[in-house]
Amino acid sequence: MFIKYTMREFADSLVTTGQVRISTFWHFQADEKPEIGDPDEGQAGVLFRNNTGDPWHITASQLDSAAMSPEGHSRFTVSKTLPPGDESWIEAAGGFNTYMYSLTTADMPSKSLMSRLGYNAAVEICDLDQFCYHTGAALRQLGISRFDSIAKGASRLRTSHGPVEYVDSKRRVITPSTANELNRSEDVDARELFSKLTKFQFQQEYRIAYYFMNPITEKTLSLDVRMHPAAEPVLIHDDGIPRISETVRLIEDSEFDD
Repeated sequence: MFIKYTMREFADSLVTTGQVRISTFWHFQADEKPEIGDPDEGQAGVLFRNNTGDPWHITASQLDSAAMSPEGHSRFTVSKTLPPGDESWIEAAGGFNTYMYSLTTADMPSKSLMSRLGYNAAVEICDLDQFCYHTGAALRQLGISRFDSIAKGASRLRTSHGPVEYVDSKRRVITPSTANELNRSEDVDARELFSKLTKFQFQQEYRIAYYFMNPITEKTLSLDVRMHPAAEPVLIHDDGIPRISETVRLIEDSEFDD
């Protein structure tokens, strides 16, 4: 099952009017709830470690690759010299302001997990592909009106979904001998966006990510660079024509496994 744990009022709105609250990775970073908030959400980075006896001259291109700087919006213009034995952390911006929707996967819904997350209702996404399609279409229209996304070269919106991979660390170590592994990412649909730290494994999270993209270049645009400096959560809905609401149903109390 694809389960959305939420508050009852939001569950009712979802199944009756197709109203969906879609947040950004930035928002989940800032959430104060310890069971939900994750400062590493959507983030990763590279730890440059000079394990040689000579200074290491890291090129601006390598620094930009580590930072996942979008093409044409470099964060670095000069090289960085790392003394022997020293290390330097570069945080990857990637697509941390990409919109995302978080679900839980399980054979049956769990009241204990729902309570741990601070919610009191659960909805099943019965048709995930159609849910992604219709929420993506609604978010695209919102992007056109709110962010003027067409003028910014992002007239299309693409969705990607999959299970979250839980990892012990999101810091990748690069040394002079492995620097050739750094390649600039042309797509914010990177592994970092679908991974979380192991301490969140209890969530059994399945994630939908929404990317504004240029249909000609087929490149996605990072909201923090081209769209909005801190894109807030948004509300989308069926706008009077049942689409999203037909893909979901309210989970009854008798269906929980505990």
